[in-house]
Amino acid sequence: MSEVFEPDGPHDHRIAAVAAADGPLRALNLAGVLTAADVQVATRVGGLAVLADGRGAEDDLALLALALCVRSVRSGSVCLDLATVASSTEAPDGWSWPAHDAWCAAIDGSALAATGVLHRDGPLVHLDRYLREERQVADDLRARGSSRRPASTAGCSSTGWRGSSPRRATRSSGRRPATR
Repeated sequence: MSEVFEPDGPHDHRIAAVAAADGPLRALNLAGVLTAADVQVATRVGGLAVLADGRGAEDDLALLALALCVRSVRSGSVCLDLATVASSTEAPDGWSWPAHDAWCAAIDGSALAATGVLHRDGPLVHLDRYLREERQVADDLRARGSSRRPASTAGCSSTGWRGSSPRRATRSSGRRPATR
């Protein structure tokens, strides 16, 4: 996960104004683990998922997973590994990471999972968009690996030119290629 930031004060731009006063999003935001952007996205998308699913308020643990997924994507990963969060991210004083089974149950029973925003595969939690992109890349690579290479024509390189580059090369007819 990415590094923790040191808040400059209560008005630091990385501190979210919308987080619940005692929820895990607030605690991790004030500790510098989550930025305001992580909290804002989790809060807004969680609210939209609840509206779409018709449930009551979203579970704090599911919102925490969503905020950490956003943080993971911002840091260059495509998923959140629940098994390594506690060991790779320091929890603020007086707060501990949720138990793995309780966290998984909260995610699985959430409006975020029901509406397809979050997908859990064992300890890995994906945002829908990035999971679909990962699957598309995997499908493309499988298709590319199973396709046959075209047969090369005798006397031609794979680019259709003899020599190292089209500018210096000549076609088999001996004429220089036309350039624009």
